[in-house]
Amino acid sequence: MTNETKAAPGEYTLAELDPVPIIPGIAALLEYLMGRGDAYRDQALAVIRRDPAITLNLLRHYNAPERNPSKRVMDSLRVITLLYGTENVAQQALQLAKDHQAAPVNSRMELDLKVVCLHAYAGAELGRLLASQFKLVDDVEMCYTATLLRSMGRLAQLAYPPLVIAEEEQPANSGELAPQPPPPVPLQKIPSPALGEKMVAAWKLPPVYEQVILGYLKPNDAPGGDHRTLIDVIHIADARSRVAIHEDGRYALMQTIRPTALGRTKIPISALEHTVDACLPQVEQYWDSLSWVAGDEPEP
Repeated sequence: MTNETKAAPGEYTLAELDPVPIIPGIAALLEYLMGRGDAYRDQALAVIRRDPAITLNLLRHYNAPERNPSKRVMDSLRVITLLYGTENVAQQALQLAKDHQAAPVNSRMELDLKVVCLHAYAGAELGRLLASQFKLVDDVEMCYTATLLRSMGRLAQLAYPPLVIAEEEQPANSGELAPQPPPPVPLQKIPSPALGEKMVAAWKLPPVYEQVILGYLKPNDAPGGDHRTLIDVIHIADARSRVAIHEDGRYALMQTIRPTALGRTKIPISALEHTVDACLPQVEQYWDSLSWVAGDEPEP
């Protein structure tokens, strides 16, 4: 929008949208661990690394032009931690957790946020194991982060259900009338992968994620080479990490598969089953942390 154009109430551009809120249980757990001193720092970093909302907010924070004038690409938390140090990243994550805790209006919305986060992490862990075991991509950490962030559009839709998004108004050439911006679109009307792609571009995140999310949205148009393989890994991880929540609060990973992507990556189905089983303990631990409340003792 130009300076002369005022947004209507509830109307934002993607660049103006606040970072995705962090589930209260995760924010409370992170604050507890950081308050216990250096001995708990590794646990705090594990919490940060598992959570898609914290990861998204940190990537946005450290890749912002005012903090990254050299435009050095920071495409994973591992790179950010190496550049800025564990203490700096953990403290920044804690501050973001305090500033952007989700305030769900009802238990259904909170459960939906938890399910999306669980799906994102389960897929990321599975994708990381597959990429590492079969040496599918050169940068396993970037594969993990890309798989974790594939659900960013859905998180935004759940966090900001009443908002509408207006496209940025483009400046007119000299002597031409200023173009009229298109009408705002409700977040719920934008396909979540497409919204994720727009968020990457608007928030100045590393371009690789825009390409990967676009390829995830339209696999037939995906680029070749490493990106094609990475997108195939994300499709496999996504299919095998879809979450079903039972009435008693237990969850299950749905056993579905996309044969085309599996065939291209040359992953045997038997090996895939073994890898799914291997990632379940970490997924269970993350699910427990989503509902953590002060007074509980976190798992190591």
